[in-house]
Amino acid sequence: MTDRDWMRWDHKAPLASPSPCEEVPGFVYVKDVRVMTGVLRPLDETRWEVVCKVNGELYKAEVVSSRELAEQRLVQYKNALEATGWLESSGSS
Repeated sequence: MTDRDWMRWDHKAPLASPSPCEEVPGFVYVKDVRVMTGVLRPLDETRWEVVCKVNGELYKAEVVSSRELAEQRLVQYKNALEATGWLESSGSS
């Protein structure tokens, strides 16, 4: 390796690939041919992400400061879905 090659070489180690996120299932609702799912994902020791998807596509994501708040948010989403005609799915998520 020449001096010029050494100067161009990236000395940083490659970034580790992120580990897959653990997801805590929340709900699965259906309306017509659409499916809405809600899950919780831990981000770190305290923060949690509430993720809602429609037909597998991201619909809404929100970061909250605790698992308790995340679970409360999921309940609010479930109540809103039921109020607008969505039905809870009897199948597994």
